Amino acid sequence: MSRLCIFFLILSSSAFGQTISFGVSGLAGVSLNNPTSLQFGPDDRLYVAEQDGTLWVYTIQRQAANQYVVQQTEIIDLVKKHVPNHDDDGTPNATQQRQVTGILVVGTPTNPVIYVSSSDWRISVGLDSGLDTNSGVISRISWVGNGLNDPNGFWDKVDLVRGLPRSEENHASNGMQLDPSTNTLYLIQGGHTNKGAPGNSFSQTPEYALSAALLAIDLNAIEAMPVQGTGQSKYVYDLPTLDDPTRGQPGQPDPGDPFGGNDGRNQARIVPGGPVQVYAPGFRNAYDVVLTSNGRLYTFDNGPNETWGGIPINCTNQSNENGSTGYGDQLHYITGPGYYGGHPNPTRGDPQNSGLYIYEQNNNGWTLTQTYNWATDFPDPPVPFSMANPVECNYLIPGTQDGALAIVNASTNGIDEYTASNFNGALQGQLIAASFNGNIYAFKLNAAGDQVVQQQVLFSGFGSQPLDVTTQGEQDIFPG
Repeated sequence: MSRLCIFFLILSSSAFGQTISFGVSGLAGVSLNNPTSLQFGPDDRLYVAEQDGTLWVYTIQRQAANQYVVQQTEIIDLVKKHVPNHDDDGTPNATQQRQVTGILVVGTPTNPVIYVSSSDWRISVGLDSGLDTNSGVISRISWVGNGLNDPNGFWDKVDLVRGLPRSEENHASNGMQLDPSTNTLYLIQGGHTNKGAPGNSFSQTPEYALSAALLAIDLNAIEAMPVQGTGQSKYVYDLPTLDDPTRGQPGQPDPGDPFGGNDGRNQARIVPGGPVQVYAPGFRNAYDVVLTSNGRLYTFDNGPNETWGGIPINCTNQSNENGSTGYGDQLHYITGPGYYGGHPNPTRGDPQNSGLYIYEQNNNGWTLTQTYNWATDFPDPPVPFSMANPVECNYLIPGTQDGALAIVNASTNGIDEYTASNFNGALQGQLIAASFNGNIYAFKLNAAGDQVVQQQVLFSGFGSQPLDVTTQGEQDIFPG
């Protein structure tokens, strides 16, 4: 996970015939450790998430040209301290720390609402760390009070969805967008493999039923359900999981559910008609998603790493290191339900025959110790057989087969739309993305939104591996 540097739009160049000149400005009064996501809220404050689960809320004042100073700071630690952790066998883990990789701030100026995606704090490469592969949680934190200055006001947390997938590496429940017209929360859910097959670098974990996809969460359905628990431990919807054959009594809820993915034996299931569905499959580890002002969804997916794992063998979940070629990161226009980003998931591609292969680590590497048949070894499979999606059996090469609009040969993550009309509208409607190479990119699209007509580096040398980016519109506190 990289650091995120907070600056107020930095640029000095000429683009599309219009001179564009932003002043460079660091934000004074900020001290952060591994920030991962940021957004200005409806209350004009800047919300920043740290990787460990701490949320920082900054009241910012512009003192002069290119001089921005934090006037007040608020810390929200409800996710860090009050979202429960477990090990992968479902055993509770008392550690008060999470990995937060996405926030979305909505609501009103007097009563903001924060959606937070979090998961197990541990990160493992090539080792079975025991981290919970069902640890993904979507929390909603709401300000309850008569305005932000209400002395009796407080932040109230409820965990809306629990039991989402989490890779042994750091791929997790990431960025979110809310479509207010349908009350749908879109969530980018990271994958568990490099190119679709389990491999050493990802600790031989297969793709789960809900991994490697853009998910759609029906908030109307969630909000119609009863809230369980009390205080800051309230929750609403636990994803139904497989009947883990290694724990509990057959046909009964497993101890620790919905947590403890147990290398796939207890992964969350896709439930037809349920409030959490796969909207668009095939994303290895897209970090952020943007819903533009004209209603279009875009994301940047992280391309595969060289030598980190190969493509599926006959659309099964067998381990495979062959075909481990690396590619750049891809800009995708998600045209609608079913759009396929090109990263395979055999569990969804062939839910009847993909199987579950359990590998244990020893001095000689990894050994296959158990094989499960979805049809005979579980009362309910992770994906109903009728929902097989064979397109997800095939790896699509980025840039030539997957329909990507652009390729960047560096990890590119945060994405936003520039909506302000500054510079005679030269940047209006363009997508802005942050890349680990220190560049901030702008992508000008055609009228249909399905082709990049011009790509440029707005500026370079931007911090140390910038991770997220946010822009300001006409009506925001710092327009443009």
